[in-house]
Amino acid sequence: MDRRTTLLGACATWLLLIGTGCGEDAAPALAAVAASENHDQELNQLTERVAFKRHELESREHVSWELPDKPRDASCPQLARGDSEADELVLLAHDGRIDTRKLLPLRLTKQLASSDFEALEPHYDPHSKAGAKRRLRSKRDGELALEKLTRIGKRHYAAVFHVTHYVEPHFFHDPKKRKPEWGPGLMLGWVAIHELGEPEALCQWSIDVRSDTSDAPLARRLRETTRYELISDLGKRFREAGMRALKQLGSGLSEPGK
Repeated sequence: MDRRTTLLGACATWLLLIGTGCGEDAAPALAAVAASENHDQELNQLTERVAFKRHELESREHVSWELPDKPRDASCPQLARGDSEADELVLLAHDGRIDTRKLLPLRLTKQLASSDFEALEPHYDPHSKAGAKRRLRSKRDGELALEKLTRIGKRHYAAVFHVTHYVEPHFFHDPKKRKPEWGPGLMLGWVAIHELGEPEALCQWSIDVRSDTSDAPLARRLRETTRYELISDLGKRFREAGMRALKQLGSGLSEPGK
């Protein structure tokens, strides 16, 4: 059965219900049905293309990133290609601790990673459920999403924050002291440059930061808020130290947004 026959059949069924026929007077209705079908088909195809391209690019970031067995500070060869989009780094976080039974706080790891794929959110239908094939708002949104994915796909390298040690800021009371106090948080690790999709590090530089708890409030009612802020500050310090370390690596690659 060809497409025209299908459309005529649909038209006949629909128009019969409202007491008219499928002659020349039905041409506008038939054209509307055809246009709607074409639009839905094109939007479905765009949805498939965006979903496939996004999965392909996200797969490059879901790699078991590795450091050398005995890492040491080591600069990179020149990796820049002279293309501003291709030379922009993707930032990623990797939990490289030996004991990972307790996950790193999500707000901390989000501070260390660039959020490239969040730029696609305005193009999805807000009523579409999150999943592998989220429906797009329109054909134009699909085209814009593909343009953004193309730009992301030009990037070749990631700066991965390898967190090897993490101690959360903690509240404690030393019996030898009159007042309780906040113990500083600690983050140790490396920032390493990897080719996207390849686990081996091309170069790496060590990072060692501690949080500043000297002015942290001691009041019980502020304890959880203070803990939250100290953890956020620790992540910020780790990222800033990583950005300074990237300059030591001398790869010629740029930070996101630079």
